[in-house]
Amino acid sequence: MRSTRVNVPPALLCAALIAAACGGGPASAAHPGPSRSAASTAAPSAVASAPTRTEELFAALEPGGEMPGRDTAVAIAGLDGRARAKATFAARPEPEIFDAAPVLQPEARVVFGGVVYADGGGRLHRLTIGGASSDVATFPMAAQQELSFAASPDGAHVMAVRFSFPPLKSPPPADPASGIYGPGDYAEELFAADSGGAPALLLRQTWPQSVSGMHLLQMVGWTAAGSLATTDTAYATQDPAPGQRLFGRLVHLDAAGHAGQVLGGPDCLPWDYLPDDTVLCGSGNYQAVSIRSGAGQVLFALPNPGGHQYGDLTLAPDGSRITVQDLAQDHAMLADRAGHMTGLPAGFTAQGWLDQSTVVGLGPNHDLQYVRIDQPSQLVDLGFKGYFLGPVSG
Repeated sequence: MRSTRVNVPPALLCAALIAAACGGGPASAAHPGPSRSAASTAAPSAVASAPTRTEELFAALEPGGEMPGRDTAVAIAGLDGRARAKATFAARPEPEIFDAAPVLQPEARVVFGGVVYADGGGRLHRLTIGGASSDVATFPMAAQQELSFAASPDGAHVMAVRFSFPPLKSPPPADPASGIYGPGDYAEELFAADSGGAPALLLRQTWPQSVSGMHLLQMVGWTAAGSLATTDTAYATQDPAPGQRLFGRLVHLDAAGHAGQVLGGPDCLPWDYLPDDTVLCGSGNYQAVSIRSGAGQVLFALPNPGGHQYGDLTLAPDGSRITVQDLAQDHAMLADRAGHMTGLPAGFTAQGWLDQSTVVGLGPNHDLQYVRIDQPSQLVDLGFKGYFLGPVSG
C-alpha cells in the first residue's frame, strides 16, 4: 500500500482510524485485440469486436492494485482478457496527509451498458461497451481535494462529495511532524447532478484544523432504494484490511442529501452490499462476519470458534456465498450459508464477483485473475493488471 508521508492533527487522525476500524503480466490494461501489445492511449475507443449477448464483461481500472489510487485508464473487458472499450485519463492528485494514506473511492462506477469515470480534474465521462463517450458532469478539483461519486444504475444521475484538506505550507516544513498545513479549514461539499446537467450544491460544511473528529460522507454506490454513502468515514488509513473498500457506516441519502438509517444495523461495519440493500457486515475486531438485511436482520453468521480475524470479504450476487480471508493466512476461502469453507488458491485476493459462480481478484503475480466456484483450485490469469469494478451488462 502507498504510504503518503504528510500531516494531520494526531487526535483527528486517531479518530478517523478508529471510525474505519483500523484495529508479472503486461503492465497495460486489457489486451486490445489478438495481439498482446498495450492498447492505444488515445481514449476513449472501441478496441475490439462487439460482444455477443451471452458474453460476460466487466470493468476494471488500470493499473489497479489492492486499492484504488492513481489509475490512468478504465477498460471494459471480457474473460479472454481483451478490452471491448477503453478510455485513458489524467491521474487524480492525492491529498497529502502526515504518516498515512488518504482513503479513496474508485475513479469509476459501473452503469448499465458501460461505466462512468472521473478524470483528474473532476470531470465525469460515460464510456459504453461499444466505445462511445459522453460527458456526465463536472466537479472541478484543485490541490488537496478528493472526489467520491456514485452513479444511478442507468447512469442518468450522479451524486458526488468533494472533500478539501487545508492547504499545504509553502515552503514545506523541514520536519513534517511539526505540521504540514497552512491556515485553512477542512471542507466537505455534497453535489447532485443529472447526466449532462449542471451540478447542484446540496450541503456544505467546514471544520477547523483543531477539530477532534469529523462526520464525513463518501459516496460509494447506488441500489434500488437510491444513492449510497458512508457516514463517519475515515479519511486516512495506515493499514487497511485486505479488500476493504468501505470505511464508514452505510446509509442512503435523500434528495436533499440527508442520511437515513444505518444499513445492516448500527454495529455493522460494511464490506459489501447487494441491490436490495442486503449488507455483508464485519466487526471492529474483524472476528464477526454476517449477512444482514438493510433493516439489520441477521440472515447468516459465519461461525468463528477459533477467534480468527477475517478480511477480504465480498458477497456473491445472489447472497449465497462470501469470500473471506483469515488474516493470518495468505489465501481466501469461500463460505456458503451452511458454513462450509472451501479454500481458494494461495496468494489470491478476491475483489468481487462477476456472477454468482465467478470470483475476480488479484493473483500471486498481481494480475487480475478469476476462479470458478466449481473449480476452486484453478486460477485463470486475465493477463493484465487492474482493479475489478464489477460486471457490465447491456
